Amino acid sequence: MHNSETHQAPANHPRRRVLLTLATASAALAATCLTQVPAYADTVTFADPRRDAVARYDLTNVSIANGEDRIVVRARVRDLSGKGTQVFGFSLQPTDLDVTYMAYSVRKASGKTRNRLTGYDSSGAIETDCAVTATWRPHKNTIRVAVPRTCIPDGAIRTNLYIGAGNGTAGDPADWTKNVTVKQD
Repeated sequence: MHNSETHQAPANHPRRRVLLTLATASAALAATCLTQVPAYADTVTFADPRRDAVARYDLTNVSIANGEDRIVVRARVRDLSGKGTQVFGFSLQPTDLDVTYMAYSVRKASGKTRNRLTGYDSSGAIETDCAVTATWRPHKNTIRVAVPRTCIPDGAIRTNLYIGAGNGTAGDPADWTKNVTVKQD
């Protein structure tokens, strides 16, 4: 009689080789998933007072992530209307340097955006060639701006945010956040 529970295929049997290959691949995949370390970013999140500006300029919640590859700022606005030109910006001040960077994104009523980063030190303005990216989502009342870390020296930063009417070279900020420091590990 043949007992299938105790029968084993020979070591060179094709089915056994397939099972061994699958087991080895599964173990390697599990080891890779368990040992990968995600990029770490210190993040500061806080609520900004509601109704301290008109709805389309009223910042309500802010998150700043100071990561290894980029600094990402996310803001929620009470009612981010798509009407008119709006400017959203923030300062980036490395805590151990005498320089301040200003990142901003201008969104026109058409939905087109223009993003820029400029630095300032004791000698004046420092133009940067930096690919700042921004996503405005009026239907979700959110703005996300990312600044590559290659544009800002590593380390902790101090920052505050603003939003208002303007074209990026002139404007009228309507709401500002408090100053916060975001460490970087």
